[in-house]
Amino acid sequence: MKIYPKNKAGIIRSLAFAVCAYLLGGLYLYVNQRSYIYFPSAQDFYQCESVDATAGSRQGTRYYYHEGGDTLVIFYHGNAGSACDRSFIIDYLKNFDASIFIVEYAGYSNDARIPSKELLYADAKNIRDMVSTLPHKKVIIIGESIGNGPASFHASYGGVDILILLSSFTSLSEVAQYHYKIYPARLLLKDNYSPLNNLNGSSFDGKLIVINGENDAVIPAKIGRRFFERVTVRNKQLIEVQNGGHNLLSEYPEVFNIFSEAVRPAL
Repeated sequence: MKIYPKNKAGIIRSLAFAVCAYLLGGLYLYVNQRSYIYFPSAQDFYQCESVDATAGSRQGTRYYYHEGGDTLVIFYHGNAGSACDRSFIIDYLKNFDASIFIVEYAGYSNDARIPSKELLYADAKNIRDMVSTLPHKKVIIIGESIGNGPASFHASYGGVDILILLSSFTSLSEVAQYHYKIYPARLLLKDNYSPLNNLNGSSFDGKLIVINGENDAVIPAKIGRRFFERVTVRNKQLIEVQNGGHNLLSEYPEVFNIFSEAVRPAL
């Protein structure tokens, strides 16, 4: 087909427009990416009426703590809301006489900082250092969605009996690539959480329980399966919740049953 000069100029303008739109879109996503990752609520951390626990802080890391028996549960929540929103975890697990920490992240619950991988991992380190001084016979860590990052980082140092990861993923860049297929997510992502890298070759030698929702539209189950297949933890279990989505996965009855089996003392 012969292309006349006028048509050729139109094609060049269209290509130039497409390239500019692509570059500007990528720049916008790069600059504003943390607003697409973190969705903290304005909940006042010290005014959480629903939580039956003591509000505390260590080196700038805040937490709710319920003192129970010598089984210790540490919960790292997802990217939206606040630790106060997860008070139901304490309400449920305290029935099994467990001691429970729900960790609040930097930048959440009226904290003026901007959330980041560096700050969330610092929170996990502060909690790890603190709980290492407490008497306990069993340590269970639960990570939900983005909480897979700090939870697996915490567990990678060892001393954890059971690690439960809900809505698991290999790396956040793979999740971002799934949603933004035309951009090189690995190159653009500032906070590339990677539970896979955290655990492979680490000191974690406990049991890993991976729980995914079959209908999760945010972190597809296939990414969770890929994580399970690639993680080199020897004692691992995969559970896929039928019809389970992303939000509220931790409130499904079958998930609560897994929590209760984990905290229940061995006979």
